[in-house]
Amino acid sequence: MMRAWDALRRDTRRMFLRDGFAYVRFTEHGNWKMDLQGCELLDHGRALERMTTPDEQRGIGVIASFRRKYLA
Repeated sequence: MMRAWDALRRDTRRMFLRDGFAYVRFTEHGNWKMDLQGCELLDHGRALERMTTPDEQRGIGVIASFRRKYLA
């Protein structure tokens, strides 16, 4: 029972606080959400680095999306 309570608490935290996720924006392929729980980056993440570009306008939510889409 104790393990079920811990799993429920952890999964609820991940769902509402986005704990353990990274949001990646690809110019040609849109936005993706990566689950970082138990992940490993091979080759120091160089393959992912070649596919992405840094986002100068940080932030999440409606206002940040509006700025990226219309003011960039």
